[in-house]
Amino acid sequence: MAVGETDGPRVGLAVLAEPHDSLRRHTAVAADLHERDGDLESEACLYAEAACKASGLAVVNSPTC
Repeated sequence: MAVGETDGPRVGLAVLAEPHDSLRRHTAVAADLHERDGDLESEACLYAEAACKASGLAVVNSPTC
């Protein structure tokens, strides 16, 4: 997220292109960076995915992308 704040969302997304599945908020950070870059379709899908991954959250009828 810090890279995206400093160098812009596309640079942040390039960093996130590396596999970082062990990072707890990888999907949510990617969603934020896509939103800041104007890619609202990817942003919506990634936020829905992040919500599904969140611990203790029951998601009913979540959209699939």
